[in-house]
This record gives sequence, C-alpha cells and structure tokens, in this order.
Amino acid sequence: MTTAYKPADTATSELAAALEAMGATLGYDPHFVHADCEWCPDQPRITEFRITRRPGPGFQHEQDEAEVCLSCFTPVLRAALDERAEDDDAPIYVEHAGGPR
Repeated sequence: MTTAYKPADTATSELAAALEAMGATLGYDPHFVHADCEWCPDQPRITEFRITRRPGPGFQHEQDEAEVCLSCFTPVLRAALDERAEDDDAPIYVEHAGGPR
C-alpha cells in the first residue's frame, strides 16, 4: 500500500517536486520487500524503488510495474515517461522502499 510522502527534508522535497514536474507522484511503501534488481546489466543491486504506470480510462494496456535499484531508477523512469502516448495521461507512481528516513 502506497503512502504519500510528507517531505521532511530538502532532498525529499526536491525529489517530489522534480517527479511532479515530470508527471510522476512520489510515495513510499513501508512493506516494500527488497530483492535483486533485475534491470542491472552486470551485477544485481538491491531494489529501492517501484515505478508503476497505471493505464488511464479508455486504454487497453495493462498496468506496468518495475522494481529497481538506485542505479537503474532514472533510466527506467525515463522509459516509463517516454512510453506514454501524447494523449495518454496514465499516472506514474514512484514508491520508495520503507519511506522517509
């Protein structure tokens, strides 16, 4: 279950603002189960983020979800944002493992 961030520090506030400007929403999952990142090309790292794209009304595609490490976060987020069609406003949710520290 995603819980919205209430930014308590500058770095979290800046990340939330940057994601919002790109069309994504930041939250956290206190029950996030860490695993090896399947997106890492050479050596798996531990997942820290879940990026979820939920389809908007009238679109036939299914929900897309990726759990990634910090190194893979930016390229996977960019791909999710780039894959949206111009008329598709499917929201993108970014969940951080465990929430604010």
